[in-house]
Amino acid sequence: MLRISNFITEGTAPAVIPPLAVAIVGLATIGIWRLRRCPTVLAILGAAALILPLSLGLISIAVPVLVPRYFVWGAAPFFVFVGAGLGTLSRPQFAALATAVIAVCLINLAPYYGYETKPRWDLVAKELATQAQPGDTVLVNSYYAYWVLGAFAGEAGLDESRIRVTWKPDEAIPPPAGHTFWAVYGRTGPAVGETADEFQAALARLGTAPPAQAIGRFITLWSYPAAALSASLTP
Repeated sequence: MLRISNFITEGTAPAVIPPLAVAIVGLATIGIWRLRRCPTVLAILGAAALILPLSLGLISIAVPVLVPRYFVWGAAPFFVFVGAGLGTLSRPQFAALATAVIAVCLINLAPYYGYETKPRWDLVAKELATQAQPGDTVLVNSYYAYWVLGAFAGEAGLDESRIRVTWKPDEAIPPPAGHTFWAVYGRTGPAVGETADEFQAALARLGTAPPAQAIGRFITLWSYPAAALSASLTP
């Protein structure tokens, strides 16, 4: 279950007021209790809210495919339960609580727009365009990373005809003499095909890894200077 929780939380902005989720679940629970005398309605809404998340959750025990956006499918029927819970209140109580919930929701939503929820491959392309020199080699950890980096290369000014970019270690190592070697490990989706340790193991021939540079929350960049490479690769 650890693999599931990682993918649920990594791309989610922290809530400014965490108890809101508890309050909403409480209202939904009250709504479910109110609908207990309508088993058909309760079953339909419950199935609509739970079948997809639960199915993907079970699948994700073996293959990590569950990501936060899949919960949108069950949001509408879930909030019908919340509405049923709110229906137990008087009009003045409902108006006060609804106003409070809307205000808290807006407060909790604000950090999302400044929070990194996706790997910043655009920043990697800009960094390489600024620092890499013609003849340098860039090795990324997967074909998908290569494809995503390439999508940002033109806008960032990264000239792939002069700076070699590949996802195949055998093509990148050993790098051309006198040039810097760049290694990039990052996420491109919910699935992780190769760990950072496995990626680093493929670079063992280059010697001790230089200090890692974090690019956002999900990407790491290493720069192997030409002088250090020459010493490591000399028989």
